[in-house]
Amino acid sequence: MKKYSFLVLFLGVATFTFAQKEKECECEGGNLLVTGHIDNDNYLTLEYWEEVPENSLSFNAGYGIPLINNALTKADFWNKKMGTALSFGIDYKYQFQKITCDEEFTKIKKPSLFGLGIGLGISYLTQSEFMDNHTELLNSFTDTDGDLCNVSLSYSGIKEKVSLTYLDIPLYLEIGKPSQVKISGYFNVGVKASLLLSGKFSGEGTYTSLGYYPATGVTLHGYSDNRGGIPELGYYSDKSAYEEPEYKLSRFVLWGSLSGGINIPFSKLEKNYLSDWIIRIGARIDYTFLPISKAVSEPYFTNATYRINQSNMLGGIGSRVLIFGLDIKLIYCL
Repeated sequence: MKKYSFLVLFLGVATFTFAQKEKECECEGGNLLVTGHIDNDNYLTLEYWEEVPENSLSFNAGYGIPLINNALTKADFWNKKMGTALSFGIDYKYQFQKITCDEEFTKIKKPSLFGLGIGLGISYLTQSEFMDNHTELLNSFTDTDGDLCNVSLSYSGIKEKVSLTYLDIPLYLEIGKPSQVKISGYFNVGVKASLLLSGKFSGEGTYTSLGYYPATGVTLHGYSDNRGGIPELGYYSDKSAYEEPEYKLSRFVLWGSLSGGINIPFSKLEKNYLSDWIIRIGARIDYTFLPISKAVSEPYFTNATYRINQSNMLGGIGSRVLIFGLDIKLIYCL
């Protein structure tokens, strides 16, 4: 506190003595972060220099919780496990400048409230869903022979998992001034183009299917003693539900993104130290404008709430993703 008081007094006296107005002061560490002037009533007024970088680089890391939304997995018998969304990247941002003139009509650039950024990064997300033992009935189903029947489908141990890795190119408009001398806020609105690098899907579980034919009173079903089933009619007992699962991933995905938080500079005013580094902590919401997967063909058992030999998390008319996340950025002021 004594050092700070001495610095304040020194700045006030020096300013009054040499100029009696604000001047940029030079010291070994660069520009002084605080200046002062004494008005006509002999009051000492302190003012901080506005240090907002015109150009900056950011090193980013993010963590989030993804929610893969698909109409096929909205039924109550599906249970979602909390997934993980990780992101890493680097971006460049330019802070728009306002041109003003001082008393001597010298043009001065001052930072505006807006900035534009673009970057490059890698993101990874994974989520899994499962269902407890479940049974459904399809009445008046027409089999491959054209006969009407009532089909019973029973599922056991069904679990699906999706893992996706993307190359990301974010573009955003920033509202705020990331100050190097004080804590400040920001709000970003942006889009992100993502190119699929790798996509993995895995499924496990079994199903049993049988058909009752009212016209003849006959029930057809598979066997549980390794004699197989009736493949031409789709009847099996304890058969793998994911022998050759069908799904189609989109190679390109467009996201919308909203984020906001605070900037904390590493500068130390009491030591007159101006740092080139700022740490940013914020919250983020991302949502896919374009689906991460494409529509696939209808299954053999149409109108079934669960699709055998297809990814239910990615199938149907496609899936979209909503991510709630946290971001940490280390900003370097160029």
